[in-house]
Amino acid sequence: MKRSEVHSGDIVIAKMMPAGRAIVVPQHLEKKFVLSSDAVKFVPHRLLYKDFLYFAINSSVFKSQVDAEVQGITRKRTSLTKIKKYILPLPPLEEQQRIVSKVEKLIPLVDDYAESYNRLQKIDNEFEDKLKQSVLQYAMEGKLVKQNPSDEPASELIKKIENEKAELVKEGKIKKNKKLPAITDDEKPFDIPDSWEWVEI
Repeated sequence: MKRSEVHSGDIVIAKMMPAGRAIVVPQHLEKKFVLSSDAVKFVPHRLLYKDFLYFAINSSVFKSQVDAEVQGITRKRTSLTKIKKYILPLPPLEEQQRIVSKVEKLIPLVDDYAESYNRLQKIDNEFEDKLKQSVLQYAMEGKLVKQNPSDEPASELIKKIENEKAELVKEGKIKKNKKLPAITDDEKPFDIPDSWEWVEI
């Protein structure tokens, strides 16, 4: 039960309908909640920026990987095993924060534009989602905000996380994970800035 219990700030990823969609568990929960088998929880490492991960998981970078491997016809679904191997681009921490700030400013404008456009043009319901996906795609490719050469690269962030995990393993607080194979160039769907890294979720 403990593995399925969700807490404020956890990211919950749907395994079906629509597979791969994510939400952040709200703050100040008055009740305890336990996930069903149709969703998985993702507890972001404290050195990662949760809001960036939320946008990254809801972007087409992640969604296209889910869609390529869903199973079922009427109730398409993915699995925890598959979700764990999908990859995301990881920018430096400061850039993650700038991206989130920019996305949060742009999404309401997209919403307003979509509402006006729908009212005047009676366009299909997919317009708003496609426009949001375009904003998120630009964010995931490092094209939404200006790169700052003084940002600590994501490779250093990954080293800090690995060092902290090694300490927790030594203290017996977490189990040692198997070393993941390196992400090959064939697996990378597009180029990212030099200070970013491709990582498995």
